[in-house]
Amino acid sequence: MRTPTYVLLSALLVSSAIADDANFLLNGDFANAAMASGWTCHSIFGSQTWSSDDSGAMATSGSIELSASAYGDQNSWFQGLEICDSSCFDVRPGAAYSYGGQSRLIAVAGAAGSSFVMHFSCGVYAQDSCSGSPTWLPAPATSMAAGWTAPISLDGTLPANAVSAGCQLQAIADGENASGTGHFDNLFFTTDVIFADGLESQ
Repeated sequence: MRTPTYVLLSALLVSSAIADDANFLLNGDFANAAMASGWTCHSIFGSQTWSSDDSGAMATSGSIELSASAYGDQNSWFQGLEICDSSCFDVRPGAAYSYGGQSRLIAVAGAAGSSFVMHFSCGVYAQDSCSGSPTWLPAPATSMAAGWTAPISLDGTLPANAVSAGCQLQAIADGENASGTGHFDNLFFTTDVIFADGLESQ
């Protein structure tokens, strides 16, 4: 029996959509030890490095390690901050999205009232190439457990004016003698470009 042409066309459209559903975060699994591809980091009393500590214990992959230390004494201090930005990527207005990943806390120290936190968040822009100011999407909860946990993700719908997006990692140490180190791994940002009728959005 011959397969109807519209069935073949639908299969091609679904295959195309699956390709579009690929992870937008270049080197989100941090398999690249040089980390030169996909992430740009800067700091104030912070640092970053690639680590062979992979969430899945894979010998050929790893994670990114972020550290931050507050500078000062009990009367006055400067917040420690390490920030890593992903490459910018194009998105489709109104598309459903999902993003998240894994994290774990390695070490934390500080006087009473001090803190160390880690964040993974993504923002969208109304202009190409992530120009202008971002509109930050709700962020998934970041695990501060000592061991790797199951991937945590958050789903939503992109704003109607979103045409590009980027993601950011943060490690923040605040308070007297505050310091900490943590890891991120398997970070992802995907979008769903399939309508209910099986046709790809434009």
